[in-house]
Amino acid sequence: MKLATTTSVLKRESVNSSLSGAVSSAEAGLDAATILIAGILETDFIKLEVADYYSPKTLGASATLYLTHMFVSTEDEVEVSYGTYSGDVTEDSYTVLDPVNYSVNYESGLVSLDNMPVTGKMSLKVSYLSGFSGETDRAIPSWLAEAAISGATYVMHTQVAAHGKQDILDISPEYRRMLYVMIQQHIRPRMNCMFSETSFSES
Repeated sequence: MKLATTTSVLKRESVNSSLSGAVSSAEAGLDAATILIAGILETDFIKLEVADYYSPKTLGASATLYLTHMFVSTEDEVEVSYGTYSGDVTEDSYTVLDPVNYSVNYESGLVSLDNMPVTGKMSLKVSYLSGFSGETDRAIPSWLAEAAISGATYVMHTQVAAHGKQDILDISPEYRRMLYVMIQQHIRPRMNCMFSETSFSES
């Protein structure tokens, strides 16, 4: 999954795609940028069907759930369910929560629960679609594409060819800082959030 096209990277650099190695260099830059951006944002970008499970000790009338993935799709409804905690959240019996009791920040992947009809110790399940694919008309946010393009051009300039996570470790700290600064305002707040105990996803 690339966050931008090689054409946009080459255009930024005013490089002709017919130049030997230009396209492969742009692709390597986009791969490196995508992996690092995903790590900073704590998410994936490929299209996934996800189920996140939460087992809070005590649930009050309101709470914020930190989904395992950002960029929640609006193509399908985000479904929040609750059940009596039995020690294994995947085995609990769940009741679907009325959508009036929660709101979704689709880009950030945060679900805010409000005026819960029941409180106390219970498990929660959130089912949703996330990510992007070539088959959808859903546009990648401009700030995300811009970060990927800038990251790719940096790689091209420094001639770093990164094709996997191990290679990413060798990229300079300046590169990491540059990407972090570009996207820091989109990093999700972690304070006062509930985090998933178990998560399942499939493409």
